[in-house]
Amino acid sequence: MSLEIYSKEKQGVVMLDIRGNIDISASEFIEVVGWHLANHRIDILCNFGKVDMLDYAGLSVVTIAYKNVVNHEGRMKFYNVPINVKNILHAVMLDRIFEIYETEEDALNAFKEDKEIDKIKHMQLRRRFQRVHLSIPVIYKAKFGEQKEHKGKLFDISGVGAFIFGKKTFALHDIIALEFDLPHMGKFNFDAKVVWLCDKDIQPQQYPGMGVEFYKISVSIQRRIVNFIEKNTPTRSSQHLPPI
Repeated sequence: MSLEIYSKEKQGVVMLDIRGNIDISASEFIEVVGWHLANHRIDILCNFGKVDMLDYAGLSVVTIAYKNVVNHEGRMKFYNVPINVKNILHAVMLDRIFEIYETEEDALNAFKEDKEIDKIKHMQLRRRFQRVHLSIPVIYKAKFGEQKEHKGKLFDISGVGAFIFGKKTFALHDIIALEFDLPHMGKFNFDAKVVWLCDKDIQPQQYPGMGVEFYKISVSIQRRIVNFIEKNTPTRSSQHLPPI
């Protein structure tokens, strides 16, 4: 069956209903995607439910279209993918790159979440977020390997990271698990990556300590932190950090 493509728009996302075979003669897929990109429609959702066959030549077609979307800073996702097509994608490990969802609803919700993340990332705050100075207890430990818990203080929190003042520090790029409470916001548990370490000679008042970047936190958790920051305008910097 030759390729047929039907287009519509829903919730600001281009919906492509793909039917038939995606093979070496399926260049229309690239053309349709390119037309939408040229018209500034960069979020594209492909329904593969009626795709009969995807061969290795067709993989090149889909990959070219996908890369074109990425180059336009857009997103292409897929849903309702038949098992035979999934097997082909898995064989060439494209299932690790393409975002594949079971239902249209799941995929559209993923687009919404992407947009929420983008809004947060583009806020004109400290490097991307405003920060607030505070001093609260934090429990932290290695995400992998030794599970010993360490106690410290959390300072200078933003929507993307924080400073931890504590006797135990980890190596750069280590992933650590954090647990702390923000006033009136409740408990937080998520992971962070060590991105810088205090130098004793250059930053004696902050030593020992480390800067961490929040790692793969959900949009809802990040929003709670940002809301806390917005409600607590900066007051004063900690000139002398308390002992632990």
